[in-house]
Amino acid sequence: MVNTLNGSNVVSLCGGLCALLPGVLGILLLFLYFRNKRKTKESRDWAATSGNIIRSEVNKIVDDEDSSKVSFLPKLEYEYYVDDATYRSKRISFGSAHDFASRQKAEEFIRQFPMGSQITVYYDPNKPKDAILIREMRSMTAGLFVGILLIVGSILVLCISLIGLLTPWLLLQ
Repeated sequence: MVNTLNGSNVVSLCGGLCALLPGVLGILLLFLYFRNKRKTKESRDWAATSGNIIRSEVNKIVDDEDSSKVSFLPKLEYEYYVDDATYRSKRISFGSAHDFASRQKAEEFIRQFPMGSQITVYYDPNKPKDAILIREMRSMTAGLFVGILLIVGSILVLCISLIGLLTPWLLLQ
């Protein structure tokens, strides 16, 4: 007897396929977390050079869906010099963005980097265009946690879907 797809099998199959997207997103979040962690560790051995702050400001970010949710994002741009070449970068550190709930906190942070000031820039000697100002990873714990939850949830949905697909076949045996 050949088992064909019926309504419950189609639902199980669709549920399993729909679980793949959150699982892939979870894997991506874990990849980003561990890549940033690795790059931060590598940056401790990077070369240092001098640079200059050419942009230093705080931008107000208003949530598109809820205008009462506001954050403040320091925006920096700096120039630095390696082997007679000039580079520009906006990266402060690896990890999540340096955003703050209050303008005061964002301005306190950005005071470290006033416009026109000379700074130390850490750059990858093998790829000088990769540079940072702070050799510590910004917290990505939420991304790590959400990534793990998405993967575990996807595995659970896939297992439930597989059980739903196999149950009719096993009952026929």
